[in-house]
Amino acid sequence: SNMYYASEGDMFTIKAGSKITVGLNAYTITQNKTYIVQNNLLVPYTPSTEPETYVVTFDVKGGTAIDSQTVEEGEKATIPTAPTKQATAEYTYTFNGWLLDGVAYDFDTVVTGNITLVADWTATKNSYTVTFVVDGQTVSTETKEYGLAFAEPVAPTKDATAEYTYEFAGWLLDGVAYDFDTVVTGDITLVADWTATPVPVEPPVEPEQPKGGCGSNIEGVLIPSIITILLAGVVVVIKKKKA
Repeated sequence: SNMYYASEGDMFTIKAGSKITVGLNAYTITQNKTYIVQNNLLVPYTPSTEPETYVVTFDVKGGTAIDSQTVEEGEKATIPTAPTKQATAEYTYTFNGWLLDGVAYDFDTVVTGNITLVADWTATKNSYTVTFVVDGQTVSTETKEYGLAFAEPVAPTKDATAEYTYEFAGWLLDGVAYDFDTVVTGDITLVADWTATPVPVEPPVEPEQPKGGCGSNIEGVLIPSIITILLAGVVVVIKKKKA
């Protein structure tokens, strides 16, 4: 006869007359049969009538969770609801499908073992818009991808009024001077800032004093005047004296 040594979980078919030692227990096999070692005992093996099952796990790579599936041997996994992935300031994500070992998985494939399917995503870089506002009116817009910088437009002008002239002082974001070296991370509105200078006011012109006729009155004294009148070639001299 042959001597066999077995350990936990061993399964084998033994001819009658063989001797088996399991731990401290020795067995003499009386008939040809398949045995398995369980809990340090040698017991006849009875094939399970339950089908083998496998687990299909879904790795969403940052998307919404997908429950794993238990699939019987020879069956197929079920296509789950497509996951979604939260956009970031930089990227928006589109789900493309499931990969097995880097290759698109075909859900018509029969499952023959445990597998992990990995979500495949396309990341699209976001674009943002700057709106330029002058005195409450939108004058232009510009769109750039995340991480770039907006271009500074040509400075606007503003007509003077009777009271003020205006000089462009720059663009404000939420009341603060905007730095055009700042990279784009979202939509913004820039507002034109102005410096107002009052228009100078000319002093009023004093009216000219009228000159007195036939004499000048200074401090109440009438100064004699001589009026020469030319009448028909005759010169008449009239003297006025103080009354």
